[in-house]
Amino acid sequence: MEVSLALNPDSSSDPAALKELGAARFKAGDLQGAAEAFTALIELIELLLSQQQAADELEVEQQAHGSDEQEQACAEAQQQQQMQMLLAGALSNRAACWLGLNKHEECVADCWAALQALAAGNRSVVAAVSSDAQLGGGAPTAGAYCSTERILSLGSGRSSSCSGVVLGLQHLQQPAQLLALTSKAAAQSAARTVARLAAACVCLKWLPAAEAAFDWAAACWGVLGEEGRVAAILADKHKLQQQV
Repeated sequence: MEVSLALNPDSSSDPAALKELGAARFKAGDLQGAAEAFTALIELIELLLSQQQAADELEVEQQAHGSDEQEQACAEAQQQQQMQMLLAGALSNRAACWLGLNKHEECVADCWAALQALAAGNRSVVAAVSSDAQLGGGAPTAGAYCSTERILSLGSGRSSSCSGVVLGLQHLQQPAQLLALTSKAAAQSAARTVARLAAACVCLKWLPAAEAAFDWAAACWGVLGEEGRVAAILADKHKLQQQV
């Protein structure tokens, strides 16, 4: 991790410390420094996820002819969800840094990546629940699995144009169903990220994409009962409409 070399060596392998460092730098107005800290955090989480995946694959091979360890598989999937949530937060926070640094295309790209991390975390939990159901619990239906997987189903390349962003937003689960399918923390993270996406689209003059993002974020905060945030987002949308 090249960026990590410029950070405190004691924090370069500690996700919590890197997250705190990035937040402190952002609060102090050091957006470039914050972006570097969040980049180091992103790289560290990706490394940890890669190591976890390799360990899981090895464990599957070793247990191919043994007894199933469903409870362990469920616990590992929940751990992966936590890592994906942390990754989503780091990407969204770095997007906020890029927004402040007028790097709007980088902001849009990180917002999509954050949403994809949220989707990956939810898929891992659904898979774990399905496995755990063999121990006596109830498995979700195929329709429920597809709906959960579609929460933030985003294809590659959708951050490169206004039409691509609009198309990507159309693939987001509707906020009214989102909270029933995922955790409140994941829904809040999605709402924050899409609001940042909207702001970047405004700066890029991608006005249809910005309007669609404002609508989705406002609806999501509304479902979450955050009326103050809804009002702020609608005010930003009104300013956008006055520019058209």
